[in-house]
Amino acid sequence: MVFTLLVLFYVEVYRPTRASYSAWWCLALGSFLAGSVAYFIGSGTSQWWANPTGNGCLVFGTTAVWTATRTLSGKPGRPFVLIGPAVLAVAASFGAHPETDVWAGGTVYLLLMGLLLGVSAIELGRYRSTGARVPRWMIVAAVVCAAFYVFRAAALVLAGERSFLFSTVGGTVCTTLLMMALLVGVSFTMSSLSRQQVADVLRHLAAHDDLTGLLTRTEFSRRVQALLHRYGTDGGSGTLIMADLDRFKAINDEYGHDAGDAVIRAFAKACRECVRHTDLICRYGGEEFVIFLPGADAEGASYVAELVNACLARQALPVSGMPAPTASFGVATTGADAPPLRELLVAADRALYRAKEAGRSTVVVADNA
Repeated sequence: MVFTLLVLFYVEVYRPTRASYSAWWCLALGSFLAGSVAYFIGSGTSQWWANPTGNGCLVFGTTAVWTATRTLSGKPGRPFVLIGPAVLAVAASFGAHPETDVWAGGTVYLLLMGLLLGVSAIELGRYRSTGARVPRWMIVAAVVCAAFYVFRAAALVLAGERSFLFSTVGGTVCTTLLMMALLVGVSFTMSSLSRQQVADVLRHLAAHDDLTGLLTRTEFSRRVQALLHRYGTDGGSGTLIMADLDRFKAINDEYGHDAGDAVIRAFAKACRECVRHTDLICRYGGEEFVIFLPGADAEGASYVAELVNACLARQALPVSGMPAPTASFGVATTGADAPPLRELLVAADRALYRAKEAGRSTVVVADNA
C-alpha cells in the first residue's frame, strides 16, 4: 500500500508541482516503505539489524512528515534535526540486545513517534494560507496518532510487551490499520496542499519585485486603491511618498550595473527599517520607489523620508570609495475627499521634480498638503 501511494504521489503530485511539501511527503513514504520491509525480513538471524533499522526508518519518515508540515509555513528543514531522532531510535535499539528482544529500544521508538506526530499536529494547526486551511480532521488524526503512540509506550513500560493492553489494544494490528487509514487520507489531502503551496509561491512572486522583495507596481496600486476607497467612506487619511535615487545613471555608468542593483537593494532595506509594518513600499520602476503611509500627515511623511536618507547613508557600499547614495522625495497627502491614486502620484511626482531642482537629497511637499 505504501509503495503504491509513493508511486502515485510522486507521479501525480510531486512531478507536476515540485512543491517542497510534496517532496518531504515522498521522502516520508519512502522511509515508511523501507521500515516496513525491514520489519518484514526482521526475523531469525536478521533480527539484530532489521528491527533497529525499521525503527530508525519509521522515525526518520515521521520526522520528514514534521518537516513537511513546517514547509507549509515557509520554515526551512534542518538536517541535524531531521537525522537526530532516527539516530537516537537506532542507538536505543542496538543498546538493548535486538538479537533476542523484538522490542529492544521500543519505548524510545514509540515516544519519538508520538512526539514527532504531536509537533506535526501543532504545525498543521498553525498553518494559514490565503487560499486554504489544513482540514481539521487531519489535525485531529495527527493528535490521535500521537496519543496512541504515547499510550503504547506507557503500556510497554507499565504492563510489558506480552500484556493484553500492549499486544492487543496497542498491538501491531491496531497500529497497522490506524496508519493505513491515516496514510491514505493524508496522501490525498497532501495533493491539494502541495498545489496550494505552489499557488502561494506564485502569488508571492507576482506581488513582489524580485530584486528588492518590495511590492510590485500592480500589487501596490491594488492595495492603495482599496485604502483610498475606505478613506472616502470613513474619512481616513494617508500620505504618499515618491522617491528617486539621485544620480543613479552615473552610478551605473561609473561602477557598473551590479553596483546599481546593490544600491537599489540598500534603499529598499533602508525603507523597511524606517517604516511601520502597516506601511506599503513599492519599487515603482527602475530607481524610483513609492511609499504609502496610512494615517500619516505631510510632516510625519517628511520625517520618514529624511530618516530613510539617513539610514541609506549608513548602508554598506557595494564598491570601495563610492560616495554614499542619496534620494530625493516628493510628498502628497490625502484626506476624507480621497483623490484617485493617479492624482496622488502626479502630485508627488511634481513635488519630487521640485526636490531634484532644489539640489537633490531633499524632501518637498506637494501644494495639496
